[in-house]
Amino acid sequence: MSRLLMKKVLYSYFNPKGGIGYTFGRVPIASTDFSTRIYSYDDTSEDFELKNFKLQEEDFKYKIPFIKDANIMTGNKLKLVGSPWSAPAWMKASHNMTGIGGLIGDVTGKYYSTWASYFVKFLKEYAKAGIKFWGITIQNEPSSGLLPHYYWQTMAMDAKTQVAFVRLHLKPAIDKSIYANKLKIMAHDDNRPGLLTAALEIMNDKEGAKFIDGYAVHWYMDDYGHLSRLNETHDLDESKFILNTEACNGFRSPLRGVWLGSWARAERYAKDIIESLNNWSTGWIDWNLCLDVIGGPTWAKNNVDSPIIVIPENDTFYKQPMYYAMGAFSRFIPPNSVRLHSWALNTNYRDLSFTSFKTPQNVTVLVLLNRGNNEIALTLDDVERASTKMVSLASRSITTILWNSF
Repeated sequence: MSRLLMKKVLYSYFNPKGGIGYTFGRVPIASTDFSTRIYSYDDTSEDFELKNFKLQEEDFKYKIPFIKDANIMTGNKLKLVGSPWSAPAWMKASHNMTGIGGLIGDVTGKYYSTWASYFVKFLKEYAKAGIKFWGITIQNEPSSGLLPHYYWQTMAMDAKTQVAFVRLHLKPAIDKSIYANKLKIMAHDDNRPGLLTAALEIMNDKEGAKFIDGYAVHWYMDDYGHLSRLNETHDLDESKFILNTEACNGFRSPLRGVWLGSWARAERYAKDIIESLNNWSTGWIDWNLCLDVIGGPTWAKNNVDSPIIVIPENDTFYKQPMYYAMGAFSRFIPPNSVRLHSWALNTNYRDLSFTSFKTPQNVTVLVLLNRGNNEIALTLDDVERASTKMVSLASRSITTILWNSF
């Protein structure tokens, strides 16, 4: 992809006026299944002082320049979340960055303290390049590290170990760096069904729980329900936020990969965003910003879908319906907006979903999803302003309505 084309893609996402106003980005710490190869930042065995730690070509050629461009487009308001898929192979009991296994030894040991230093090294190297992070997650999908034949990079770390790791190693290491008291630490970073169990384990470590700022959640099992997990986790400790940190379509057979022009996939995004925001999630981050027409590149052949599909041979890109579904929220609900209580009376529309917010500019935002094949006529009542308005929602539509007053 040309540099100009990439800038146009970034503009489409991060510019608040010409694009859809993204303000969050998730940055992998080293490689993932969507890298073109498996790599870490220090492959030298027994290098407990991380003397051979260094960023890779992928960071200097792609991640850092693109992040800088995106941040400029947001007016320097971009919040970044760093997430690791795996420690270097020599730190793991399996001696492999892929498949089953966690760090070697007990959480009190040197492999865990070195892993904490690895986080800080990453943060410092990016800071040298002029990039600072808002937060980190402790481990991407740690439950997958318990699966014997898991194909790509992962690492097991249960919730009890996560909070102990933070208490014993990660928080002390961060506090000795430029990020002291400036970095949000998120636990779980896994699918919704296990969220409450993880939060309960973390809360049992009263000292360690103080250092967990929030919980990161993925959407890959949201089709099976478990919305109550969000509410129950929030009620355990209202000071800890919940943030959706990864989602994509096309990850499940028989409809794996890219489905160009799919409105159904846009509806899936919108429905999940509405349900998540209505149940205490404070944000919703997509997975890949762009992929090619077969849902790659991915060394692991984990081809999925993306809101923007790039055709590098023609130096063009295609904005999918998912892109516009994301924009119905991201462009109109800026940071520091507050969710409003909204409800429906005298309606049996099963295909109607909605959420509402008040922005810092005192604008009311209502996003409505009609997944049905019929038009829906509604009367909007703004109780606070004692005003009403009739609206009509087209079939199979996502509608965003803004008002100061009717």
